[in-house]
Amino acid sequence: MKKTSWLELSQYFSNEKIRASFSMKQSINSGIYKVLDFAKISGFKHDLIAIPNQTHSINVRKTIIGGEIFNTDGVFSFNPKVVCSIKVADCLPIFFAHKTKLFFGIVHVGWRGLVNGIISKSIKLIKNEKVSLKNIDVFIGPSIQACCFEVGNDIIDRFDAKFINRSSESKYLVNLQGIAKRKIEQEGILKKYIKVSKDCTFCQFERYFSFRREGHKSGRMFGLIGVK
Repeated sequence: MKKTSWLELSQYFSNEKIRASFSMKQSINSGIYKVLDFAKISGFKHDLIAIPNQTHSINVRKTIIGGEIFNTDGVFSFNPKVVCSIKVADCLPIFFAHKTKLFFGIVHVGWRGLVNGIISKSIKLIKNEKVSLKNIDVFIGPSIQACCFEVGNDIIDRFDAKFINRSSESKYLVNLQGIAKRKIEQEGILKKYIKVSKDCTFCQFERYFSFRREGHKSGRMFGLIGVK
């Protein structure tokens, strides 16, 4: 498999021991159907893959073991033998890593989780582990952007008005990345340590799957973070 079939994200973290990767359409088209397969092909040698059973909840967990974690949308770990994973197809994959310590995690953030408080829950977990927020790097990965995340009057009131643009009489475009970044800053992580991908999963048909574009037949991208 060519390296271009997945994204190496380690450069977004100042901790040189952290490795992060994100699959693309080419990964799946090359026969990578399971997160365990993608972990191996993208350079992880670990057997302990933490796999949350995502439900668009605000539940986040710390783990020291691999395997499936029920009703969870974010996983964190101190264990260098664990790789934290999620799967997405428009939702925001948000990666966290300490600048010097072996502490890392990844969170699946859809619009429901975003407005219901999954970012606050994630930051609370970090603080409960006595980890300084001033030493955390964050990367918001490829996801549906403000150009394509369109919603109607039924849910528009759930979003911060500063991140909304009207697209028609009854439709609005929402900047989920902007909302997420603002929430992360408000929770105490320094603005200069938060990086955001400009890739839109809806627009970039050749690179990414999109649930909004393809519906239930859509594939998924995998996000991974762990220790090299």
